[in-house]
Amino acid sequence: MKVLLQGRYDLLRRIGGDSVLIQNLHVQLSQHRIYCQINTTEKINFSKFDIIHLFGIMRIHDLYPYFLQAKKYHKKIIVTPIYEDLNLLDNYGRVGWEGFFANILLNDLKELGKGFLRAVKDKKQFKSAFLQSLVPYSKQQKNLLLSANNIIATSHGEMNNLIKNFCLSKSKVSIIPICINEDGRQVSKNLFVNKYGLTNFILSVGRIEPKKNQLGLIKALKDTKVPIVFVGNLSQYHKSYATEFLKQVQRNSYIKYVGALERNMLLSAYKAAKVHVLPSWFEVLGITNLEAGISGCNVVTTSNGYAKEYFGDLAWYCNPEDESSIKHAIEKAYNSPVNNELKNIISEKYTCKNMIPRILQVYKKVLRQ
Repeated sequence: MKVLLQGRYDLLRRIGGDSVLIQNLHVQLSQHRIYCQINTTEKINFSKFDIIHLFGIMRIHDLYPYFLQAKKYHKKIIVTPIYEDLNLLDNYGRVGWEGFFANILLNDLKELGKGFLRAVKDKKQFKSAFLQSLVPYSKQQKNLLLSANNIIATSHGEMNNLIKNFCLSKSKVSIIPICINEDGRQVSKNLFVNKYGLTNFILSVGRIEPKKNQLGLIKALKDTKVPIVFVGNLSQYHKSYATEFLKQVQRNSYIKYVGALERNMLLSAYKAAKVHVLPSWFEVLGITNLEAGISGCNVVTTSNGYAKEYFGDLAWYCNPEDESSIKHAIEKAYNSPVNNELKNIISEKYTCKNMIPRILQVYKKVLRQ
């Protein structure tokens, strides 16, 4: 069995949850002696692969050319959509001209505009932007999903939204939860504490961009005395948002921004923190929530998404539109003892040792079709 793992164009340069998911899967498949390759380039020989596994239909313009190639070579196609509803983000979470156009344009036109803006910044993306002008964003998504041999949803909630919005057959959807590596057991919190002098703080890990709602978090906690530590790269596609974020960091002594951290330092930060917060406008789950929870953080996350299927009553949920909701959830989590039950459930259900047998089962099923 030979598998191509295909994500967005900047998967390995602009690290996100999908990057971690694909890299974890690559490691696990390789350990099971499955030949697999992560591809982010235009030139790839599709003929040598049995399965083309595509990730992330929210960046469908990056995937669609590879989907067409897979069809041309009559390859089995599996899709992990990582499907999000970004209507709230478009209506309330964007700033400046981006927010203005997000409110007045139809979705296909919004996505076409985004595609050409990316192409202006990176000429290698012009081909996919041009293709999107011929086949609209939503049609690309639907064509891909309807043509796939199998669709891997990360939760029942995601599956139901996919079925409702794309008229899919439930029989072609498998549910495999997002999983993480247990690679932090030997890392001490002292690594972070010794460098930054902080412990028992509020932590938020994620790219600095409108969807993650860091500015909303800052506003919600403007009267707090508890330090807030932000970890993540500044988004190159949302410079006005990043600029405003940096202004808030400079103005408020309780905010610490440390940029992106190498792996061991990040794992140490999770262990040094008391609460991890992800008040996003939407999250499929947030891999950082899993990593924080297994490291011993209490978790506060957005109510817009599928996290409740994973965490149930073991996490605190907030409405990203409501600053008081964010603040209240964080205060509850911060004043509660560390939730070891959450840590145990993540270890038992949502680590890669649980994911890989189910992934392999899907691969084998598709190859038999």
